[in-house]
Amino acid sequence: MAGKQVADEGLPANIAGMSKNQLYDIMSNMKTLIEQNQQQAREILIQNPLLTKALFQAQIMLGMVKPPQAVCF
Repeated sequence: MAGKQVADEGLPANIAGMSKNQLYDIMSNMKTLIEQNQQQAREILIQNPLLTKALFQAQIMLGMVKPPQAVCF
């Protein structure tokens, strides 16, 4: 996967259609990659911004993070 950019712009939409078990599996695999080769994981995420966005979306869906809130002045 390193060196290849994710071309499918529907990736975040695909994440939205996955079950919680599938999302946890993806997050677990990403965590394993980070633990085994942090630099490679970083390069993959930098080279694939849609993957980064999809992983963030999955974290929101799983309740791992709260969605960003608009700031009102």
